[in-house]
Parts: sequence; structure tokens; C-alpha cells
Amino acid sequence: MQRFTTRSCVTLLIASITILCSGKSRSEDQPREEPIVVSIVRLIAVPDRYDGKKILTFGFGEFGLENNILYLSKSDADHGILANSVWISLDSYGGEPKALHRGYIEVEGTFDASVLRGPGWQHFAGLIRATAIEALPLGPQESR
Repeated sequence: MQRFTTRSCVTLLIASITILCSGKSRSEDQPREEPIVVSIVRLIAVPDRYDGKKILTFGFGEFGLENNILYLSKSDADHGILANSVWISLDSYGGEPKALHRGYIEVEGTFDASVLRGPGWQHFAGLIRATAIEALPLGPQESR
């Protein structure tokens, strides 16, 4: 378990640094609000802290007819552990997420913790109204 945790932390750190250093261009007419880089663990543990805030997080994505879910890990997705997940709303996302189905991804958008109070949502830590979703590069262990 220690090895998995260490590898996950290193992967998250590398992905965060890559994103922060990538220098994505912004329109000068419309300054872009920078998202808070937050782990899915923090979103699950303290969802109210990020409610209504623009966030960037990472996890294992599943996209289907009736489910768009970001899990903490592939193992959580394989076993359907919804307590370790957040729902992804694609209403503001213009891409095709099915190409990212069952892979590690980064998701940027506005986090909504208030859905926890609605019926049927109590299993999720919250909802991300996604504006951007991208695949994370595979590490050396995963690409073999």
C-alpha cells in the first residue's frame, strides 16, 4: 500500500508541475481565472472548502451513457467505490470524453458540493462542471 501511495503522489506531483509549467496561452481580452490544483482526496475529504471554486484535479475517468465519474484510482472504478469519486458534468465541456474512457485524466472546472444534499447524489463527494478534460501521460510502469 505504501508503494501505491508513493507512486500516486509522485504521479500527481509530476502532472501538477507539468500543467503549471506548460504555459497555456490566455486571451488578453478575457483574463482566465486560474484553477486551484487540488487532489481528489481533498475534494472527497472537505468538499465544502472547494464549493463554487474553479479547480483542477486528477483521477481515473469513466464515461458512459449514464455515468461520467472521476474515481480516485482504477481499482476504485473496477470495484465501483463511489465514495472515492466525484461526478463530472459535461454540460460546459465541448469535447468528446469517450476517447478518455477508463484512463487517468485531469479535469478542470467548477466544483459543486451542494449536490451532496440532493437525492441520488449522496454517494458522490460532489460534482465538477468540467470545462477541460485531458489524458494524463502514462508513466514508465504503466506503459509496459
